[in-house]
Amino acid sequence: MGGESINIWSDPWLPGPSGGYIRGQTINCNYTLVSELIDASTATWKVSALESLFDEEHVNKICAIPLPNSGLRDEVVWRHDGSGCYTVKIGYFLLLKELYVAPLLPVISSPDFSHFYNALWVSNLPPKVNITVWQIANNYLPTLANLRLRRLNVDTRCPLCKIATESIDHIMRDSWKEWLARTFVSLTMQHRRAVMVTFWAVWYTRNQVVHEGIVPSDHNTLSFVVAFLREHDVFNPPACLRPLRSHGSWSAPVSDVIKVNFDASFDAFVRKFVFGVVCRDSEGLILAACCYPHSYVADQFQAEALVCLVAFRFARDLGFAKVLFEGDSLTIIKKCSSEANDVSLISPVIADIKEVAKSFQHVSFTFAYRKANAVAHTLAHEGNAFSSPTYWIEDAPPRTLLAAKNERELLVFE
Repeated sequence: MGGESINIWSDPWLPGPSGGYIRGQTINCNYTLVSELIDASTATWKVSALESLFDEEHVNKICAIPLPNSGLRDEVVWRHDGSGCYTVKIGYFLLLKELYVAPLLPVISSPDFSHFYNALWVSNLPPKVNITVWQIANNYLPTLANLRLRRLNVDTRCPLCKIATESIDHIMRDSWKEWLARTFVSLTMQHRRAVMVTFWAVWYTRNQVVHEGIVPSDHNTLSFVVAFLREHDVFNPPACLRPLRSHGSWSAPVSDVIKVNFDASFDAFVRKFVFGVVCRDSEGLILAACCYPHSYVADQFQAEALVCLVAFRFARDLGFAKVLFEGDSLTIIKKCSSEANDVSLISPVIADIKEVAKSFQHVSFTFAYRKANAVAHTLAHEGNAFSSPTYWIEDAPPRTLLAAKNERELLVFE
């Protein structure tokens, strides 16, 4: 029975303000069964009922909990890992993160930093530069301050100035994290690469001072950065001048199979995810497309699973028999391809995907790099202009059509 009023007695004797005790009071409260907040026919949350009980923040968190259409038994899930299983290694790193990293400088988790990460990994620089900048962003470099936090007996004074504590902020610049979020993504690709190489060069110079006793001048460091960028440009021309790799372009399916590409984008202004799904035949022609805005999504990991489910339902409703699903989330592709029961936080979504997959004559999955998933990626971003689910048959928004046309021109037909 739900929605009834009950009386709960607090502790009959509670500590008083002056050190004595006061008599407990009766607390009047209402409760509602969780099942009353779920629409069983559609396996969705009753948003209006939730809004009458909780504030907006809690409503969003509850609605982000996926509900399966297929019956699932209860499972104990470890939410700190995508596999849903606890290991000593994961628990150890979680404790390190909370005890050592968090007090000094929180790890980047704001959605605003997703653009920074995207710009970081497509910078066309050597991995050692990218990884060093990533370590700087997450405060993972072995500075003297971090070594002291890890209980190493070291002098935390900066080896150069001999005064301040050697931390990331001291080595790089004050409030540099905020600078990364606000400024880095607005720079041109050339300027981003110059900033990243400079960060890497500063850390390289610091190691020379600490381990070799060499103190290079500012002019030498600047000359090193300029020479590195010039040399790298000679041996690694821009992506537009390099030939396309086989995994970097979209490939058409065989004649009797429909390929369905899917992707998700996040609109930071309205704080919602948009799903994009594109269905194409063996000639690269668009048969159907859809964009689907969704406000109740916990994170990017869940979004990738939900857009995959949307793609399955879309292809099923169109009556396709043989379908090849392709996305740029390797984790989701592996979970959908695996015959084992998923026990992660997105297990209800994976279960629904596998249930819908039974309606096809043949289903297969492939992982695509972002460049090979460009059309679905474009549609997901272009879908921000639509406030409700929108569908196209043998058509798509302008930018999506142009991206599909460009990919079709690269296909080689026998």
